[in-house]
Amino acid sequence: MAPTLDRTPEQLASQRAHIGDDRKPDILAAQITCFVVAYIGVGLRFWARRLARAQITTDDYWIITALVLFTAASADAFVCLALGAGRHEITLHNPETFAKASFPFIVLYRVAVAAIKFSVLALYRRLFPQARFRTILTWYGGFLIVYTVVFMLLDIFHCQPVSRAWGYSRQGCLNMDTVWVVGGSLNAITDIIALCLPLPLLWRLHVTREKRLELIGIFLLGGFVCIVSIIRVVKLGGLSSSSIDASYVYATTIIWSTVEVGVGILCACLPILRPIINFVFSLTPSNKPSRDTFQPGKRGTTLRMKSFHRGHPSMLHKDAGIDDRAPFAYLETSAIRDSNPKVAELLEEGAGGGADGGARGAVAGRGPLTDSISVVTRIEQAVDQYPVPPPKYREDDDVERGMR
Repeated sequence: MAPTLDRTPEQLASQRAHIGDDRKPDILAAQITCFVVAYIGVGLRFWARRLARAQITTDDYWIITALVLFTAASADAFVCLALGAGRHEITLHNPETFAKASFPFIVLYRVAVAAIKFSVLALYRRLFPQARFRTILTWYGGFLIVYTVVFMLLDIFHCQPVSRAWGYSRQGCLNMDTVWVVGGSLNAITDIIALCLPLPLLWRLHVTREKRLELIGIFLLGGFVCIVSIIRVVKLGGLSSSSIDASYVYATTIIWSTVEVGVGILCACLPILRPIINFVFSLTPSNKPSRDTFQPGKRGTTLRMKSFHRGHPSMLHKDAGIDDRAPFAYLETSAIRDSNPKVAELLEEGAGGGADGGARGAVAGRGPLTDSISVVTRIEQAVDQYPVPPPKYREDDDVERGMR
């Protein structure tokens, strides 16, 4: 927002009458709270990665990028605070310097939001390998790139020459009111689309209804950022790019842009935090992990499940880490690592859910697996019934069996 000199006597009188107004506490509260929340979310994300012994992947790099951009935007917001953001323009010592300092904030915000969305898309691509779904992700990602570049260029070059963006004259500048509303609306719409994209795939997972609803609930927590995006559009819709009180009005932009990015980073990290939840529950006396339950950081036999969708195997990509597999389409057991051929056969047939009779029926008789503890118990019984000395254990065999 550029400073202005064409104030009427009434406008000057209005600012003098409210000269004590100060929105700096609101800006500080939003900045500090969201900054801490974002860093805690990313810190927990990488702790979960460590517990699960999972590699750092593309979605993690994108969220780091978003955090760096958010940090830069927050630093710029603090500079704006020092120069008078949140106070009426009549109190500013140098309105032009304030306008220059506020110029980078919206650009950093725009790119940070895009980085968050690309982190979510990269996570979806890693979890769900279906060709049709990946095609949708590609088109969606392409739209995000075009949308981000177009509005970023408008943010930078809406005045010709650019220096008029922090000058006193608005001649040669676009009216950014419509740009703000349209850009904010598209931002909210793309958030909602990203939230809904994986829901049909999650609903078709071959797990109990309770587990399915739990997984969908984890993803729907991202709806918080959609709510914030909508609120931001409403708030910005009441502002004017040619406001005669730019420093005071700009506080609304800083506050809600900060909240959106901070909440967005946290929501993008939530689906990755399941290993931490498992770890915390494993520490409570009433939830001591048995040898038949999944424990973050422990390796074990992976039982494969199938989805309802045309008999496809698990929706998760073979490169997904333990932290991604456990909440979704895999059952983890840490007790069985034998390479006993009979056990391997039971695991394969049980996961497929299509064998009849004999020892195979002990695992697969009820159809697709939904109870890991029951499965482990029956496999152990089969081990006792068919005591074949296991060959030398190879970790690759375990991984290959789990990914079949």
